[in-house]
Amino acid sequence: MMDMSPNSNSNITNLPLTDPRCNSDACAAYKAAHLASQQQISWASQFLYGHYVTWYYIVALGLGMLVYGTKLLRNQYPRALSPSAPSLQKSKSTRVQHKIIAIIRSISYRRIRGRFGDSLGLPSVGIFLFVAFTCLYLLLLTFVQRPYYRLHRGFGSPPLAVRTGLMAIALTPIIVALAGKVNLVSMLTGISHEKLNVLHRYTSYMCLFLSIVHTVPFIVAPIRDGGAEALRKQFYKKGAYEFTGTPALGMLVGLCLLSIPWIRRYAYNLFYRLHILLYIVYLGLMFWHAGQELDSWAYLWATLAVYLASIVGRLLVKWQTFNILRSGTWYRGFPAQAVVLPGDMTKVNIFGPVDFVWTPGQHCWLRFPHLSMLQNHPFTIASVPCCRHGLHGTSKEEDEVSCYGDVQRMTFYIRSYNGLTRRLEDHTCAEIAKDDKSSAMFDADGIFSVHVDGPYGGIVEDLSSLYDCVVFVAGGGGVASCMPWMLHLARRMRHTSQTPTTPSSEREDRPSDDGKSHGYNGREEHTSRVKVIHLIWMVRHPDHLEWITSDLAQVVRLAGHERVKLEFYVTGNNRKAGMADIVPPPHRSLVAKEAKSSSLAIDETHEPDHDLEKGQQSQQLSSSANLQLPPARKDSENETVPARKASLKLDEVEAAAALHSNTRIVPETAASAMPQEDSIAVIRHTVNELRSIHPERPYLPDLLPGLLEGHRRIMIYGCGPESLKIDLSNATAKAQSRVLRGKADKISLHTETFGW
Repeated sequence: MMDMSPNSNSNITNLPLTDPRCNSDACAAYKAAHLASQQQISWASQFLYGHYVTWYYIVALGLGMLVYGTKLLRNQYPRALSPSAPSLQKSKSTRVQHKIIAIIRSISYRRIRGRFGDSLGLPSVGIFLFVAFTCLYLLLLTFVQRPYYRLHRGFGSPPLAVRTGLMAIALTPIIVALAGKVNLVSMLTGISHEKLNVLHRYTSYMCLFLSIVHTVPFIVAPIRDGGAEALRKQFYKKGAYEFTGTPALGMLVGLCLLSIPWIRRYAYNLFYRLHILLYIVYLGLMFWHAGQELDSWAYLWATLAVYLASIVGRLLVKWQTFNILRSGTWYRGFPAQAVVLPGDMTKVNIFGPVDFVWTPGQHCWLRFPHLSMLQNHPFTIASVPCCRHGLHGTSKEEDEVSCYGDVQRMTFYIRSYNGLTRRLEDHTCAEIAKDDKSSAMFDADGIFSVHVDGPYGGIVEDLSSLYDCVVFVAGGGGVASCMPWMLHLARRMRHTSQTPTTPSSEREDRPSDDGKSHGYNGREEHTSRVKVIHLIWMVRHPDHLEWITSDLAQVVRLAGHERVKLEFYVTGNNRKAGMADIVPPPHRSLVAKEAKSSSLAIDETHEPDHDLEKGQQSQQLSSSANLQLPPARKDSENETVPARKASLKLDEVEAAAALHSNTRIVPETAASAMPQEDSIAVIRHTVNELRSIHPERPYLPDLLPGLLEGHRRIMIYGCGPESLKIDLSNATAKAQSRVLRGKADKISLHTETFGW
């Protein structure tokens, strides 16, 4: 009797492909169709699409490196590459080049204004066009090749699913590289991590899109073969991609949802912790899902290498607590003090070693152990480094404000909002109000420990050598990012004014170790091109103008008030305040209870401290950063200026600030943190002579053209709320018409990220 069972090979072999029983290679028609499908679009060929994606961002990195190298060369040879000689200005090719750049900037600088743009954190048009071009490239790779599906799921994974999966995996290394604070992209292109964050976010969205496109065919193909039951069987098959990919997709969805700007701003600390955790889980699941198919794991190993390199670099180099380049400082923060200023502003002075170097506009991530060991937040360094680095070529007199022998001061202005910044202000006020301020974290002078991670960010270009006029536009606490640049430019302007007429032996330079005076980028420094510094500062209330009055006084003193233009705009309630209300006398209290302060001040009066024995020698103390207090110095009258020893308790390690030259360090009251009468007089004279304080909000497209008049090369530097940066970007884009009309050679824009 013949075997008539449906499993008979003889019956299956010759079945047509349309027969449901012809579902394996045992059926000749099925096998032939399977081979034909693979010959049409092979499974292995789809892995090349991961290479195409990798080549794309390698080319983008190469272009970024080319731009970066050009900027570095321009810094080294500013006159050669950016000359202003009349003969070159009349060159037709140069004028055409300037106009082409102006046209590009008139488009790329623009921003989308409104609630939609603000809530989604839309970038500039230039970044948006780059992102759109990248999306178009990925869409072409995704959908140009057909067919998207195979005739049967058993013929292999759908081509659309395979290539989009490899494209998504290929994006993973660059996503992680764009996220790290210490990362390869910043090293190669000079673009700081906070600027790269927008590309990190949109590249992640692209990866999510590709992952969803990768998932859909794996759902559709089994359903087309046999309905929901076929999908269930395929999903739970051992080693099925459908099963291993689902958890990874869930992690990626969570990562992208939490990174939406308004969600991230609403719960930043939750976002930050979950973001790292979800990412680590996601990377592990991707190893499981990819299954080491061909070169799929190569992208994942590269991602892991990029991530670990970023962590190690940040931990052992940037994070000063564990810096391997500085001995004796492991797990020790820098000593710091704080004082509360009007308008919910806290001024924090951190005292670090003189070999801690930063450039104007850079920021650090600060961790306050007495408030929270887990939280750290970015704040801009509002001061310039000690000139003993050879960074500024300034005089000893100019540097006294930040240098104390082997110690230098970093100043941070921290605006109080919610969370840690509010706790910092409340805790500082509470310590000031106490009669006995000594505690586990504070000594009698209010000194506490701060862990510093940085510096990061900054500008590649040397503004002082490349621009005639620099316009700073700040909103509220964003002025902290402008101040170090203003101080740096003022120093360079003073140095330039001294160079032609002062013999080199009498110039007020302080050479570096190699005997030369250098710019902040290490280039030998002789002159500054900047002729005018403008500051446009918008604040809500008049008393906010007290924050930086003394710093502005120093800028005016160095550069000369004829070359510093100040404009203040008070936009909140009580706008029409008199000058006396805006710049109060130094005895005005800044806090309700003003018994004591938590900040260090430099007493430049050279009057003896009657609480200390005259002639006492300074003692060498070790701080939490292993800082040393040098011997006391003698002034011109051969009187020893004593140093004040502070008994500090920071993790049972003594800490002290240092004495420098003919100055002494004393704890200042909240009132003494205010500018002194001479500073007030300078600011009052400058503001009254050049501009008045405006009780209104400025309209930047109308305001900027008047400031740019008469200058050929202008840098516009902005920092403040997102709405201010959007207005400033659009105003600068509109101002490019001056270049097109031949009234300027170059109008550049740099905006600092504020409150990310």
